[in-house]
Amino acid sequence: TAGNAVAGGVTGTLVNAPSWVAGAPYALNYGTFYAGTNGYVTFGNNAALGLSTFTIETWFRRDGAGIQTSTGAGGITDAIPLMAKGRAESDGSTLDMNWFLGLRGSDGVLVADFEEGAGGASPGLNHPIAGVTPVLAGSGWHHAAATYDGTTWALYLDGQLEATLAVGQPPQSASVQHASLASALNSTGVAAGFFHGALDEARVWSTARTL
Repeated sequence: TAGNAVAGGVTGTLVNAPSWVAGAPYALNYGTFYAGTNGYVTFGNNAALGLSTFTIETWFRRDGAGIQTSTGAGGITDAIPLMAKGRAESDGSTLDMNWFLGLRGSDGVLVADFEEGAGGASPGLNHPIAGVTPVLAGSGWHHAAATYDGTTWALYLDGQLEATLAVGQPPQSASVQHASLASALNSTGVAAGFFHGALDEARVWSTARTL
């Protein structure tokens, strides 16, 4: 599918007028541009995007600072969302976040997080992971990806492994929080945190792919 308003075959809705732009990594494709104030794409609370193992990935071009949000207690306090299914809301229930991929506001490195599901040792516990390479505004297009195979978090920037984290606990795949691009939404679809730049080829897979 062209553009990035589709993830895992699920069609999203553009909110607050992000714009379609040319010049994305793929010559025949279009990405979406977000001004970093209130624009995003929502997929709602779609069960197809509630996953226990996954790969989340997108091409992104960072144009500005964006607005930060939190992934929850013990998570990432200054997270700028690229794509997410949830954000800080309530611990130890289906209001927990299923998955999050973004940038850390303090230094621009890639970050990812999920909250532990009901079958885990510590339901509601956050499992954040952070990369090492800052992504600066104006540095062009980059590819971000995070994979979780049920045991290990892995974080990639431009196809290179940035970090791994042994977890071995299930994510909150039953989360009723909404999935999104360029922001993070709670269980009623209220947005917090906004990415400033363009996204293209956002994809969600139900397996941990080898990148």
